[in-house]
Amino acid sequence: ADGSTQDKVFTINVTDDTSYDVSGKAIDGYIEGARVFADTDRDRNEDGNEAGTTTGIDGSYTLTNADGPLVLKGGANAKDVATGLTFKGVLEAPAGSEVITPLTTIINKLVEGYNFSAADAQTKVKSALGMSSDVDSIDLTKFDPVAAALSDDSSTAAKGIEIAAHGIVTQNLVTQAAAAIRAAEYTGSESGWGGAT
Repeated sequence: ADGSTQDKVFTINVTDDTSYDVSGKAIDGYIEGARVFADTDRDRNEDGNEAGTTTGIDGSYTLTNADGPLVLKGGANAKDVATGLTFKGVLEAPAGSEVITPLTTIINKLVEGYNFSAADAQTKVKSALGMSSDVDSIDLTKFDPVAAALSDDSSTAAKGIEIAAHGIVTQNLVTQAAAAIRAAEYTGSESGWGGAT
């Protein structure tokens, strides 16, 4: 009102909204009763501010406003519905994945630990495991190998069987390696290998 002017400085911080909504399945056989969460801070522990849920009987999950890669943690209440066995493992998948499997775990390790793109990580995994060219076009972060293996279409079923088999072999290798490490670390002399697994 007195005719003078003032300069004012305003700071506006703009951040990209990286949140997403996703529905999918946890698969090593479908995994029921496990916790799935979007690991915003990438510490592999579910924090109160991270979107999370418990998987349904068909391994299904839905997350809203998720941010970060997906982590699935098994436990006493989690089971592989194909075997009926308790699932105690940890699986991972890149952000936005529609499936969480042993193969998406390797993909996510390449994305998070070695700065691969999800597409490049998939190519690396397929090549390293010697997958056939029939699965080159399949997105391992979206493909349900169990449903595909049960398909009436023989080509789809073959792809599902191949990918499921690689997932099973990968998970078994991880399980056996973990048991060997536990056995090597086990200091008691009475139980030996059996006590460590």
